[in-house]
Amino acid sequence: MRVVFAGTPAPAVPSLQAVLGSRHEVVAVVTRPDAPAGRGRRLVASPVAELAAEHGIETLKPDRPRDPDFLERLSELAPDCCPVVAYGALVPRAALDVPNPDGTLRIGMT
Repeated sequence: MRVVFAGTPAPAVPSLQAVLGSRHEVVAVVTRPDAPAGRGRRLVASPVAELAAEHGIETLKPDRPRDPDFLERLSELAPDCCPVVAYGALVPRAALDVPNPDGTLRIGMT
C-alpha cells in the first residue's frame, strides 16, 4: 500500500516509525513548514521532517494545505492511504479525498 504520512511534532514520530517498519511503502511525508526556534530564531525542520530525511523520503511542507500545487503533487503520488497524526493544521476535504477519489472503501488492498 502506498502511504503519505502527515504529521509534525515529536509525538507523531513513533507513528511514522511504525508505518516505516511495516510492509507499506511511505512515498512521502506532509509536515508543517520549517519554523524559527532557539535564541537565533533560525529555521528548524519538524521532528517528522527530520525522520523522513533520514530515510530519504520526499517531504512536502505546504504553507497552506489548500495550495493547488500541493494538492496536485499529492495526487501525483497516488497514495492508497494518508494517516494524519498531529499534523498541526486542518486538512482540507480536497486533500482528504486524494487517496479515495471515487468514494469506494479500499480496506486491505496491497
